[in-house]
Amino acid sequence: MSEAEAENKSKIVGMQEGAPVPTDVTVQGPVTCLYPGCDREAVPPPKAAVQGRQGPPPRYCDNEEHNASSTFQELKRLEQEQAATSQT
Repeated sequence: MSEAEAENKSKIVGMQEGAPVPTDVTVQGPVTCLYPGCDREAVPPPKAAVQGRQGPPPRYCDNEEHNASSTFQELKRLEQEQAATSQT
């Protein structure tokens, strides 16, 4: 697992475990899609809505198959593949 994939996995696991999501995050520069192996840029953040509030920062690219659920499934598959490889 590459360093970027490990970093993405830690972010995803933190979000799944109910870790607080910062609300005052300012996106600085391009954000890479969290899907394992994807190097595409995440979609741009939404425009400021009522009272200047924005949604969460972007996490995935514009590929419809790259989302939280598919990312979780792919990480599990990669873990199982790595465990099978290390046993042989």
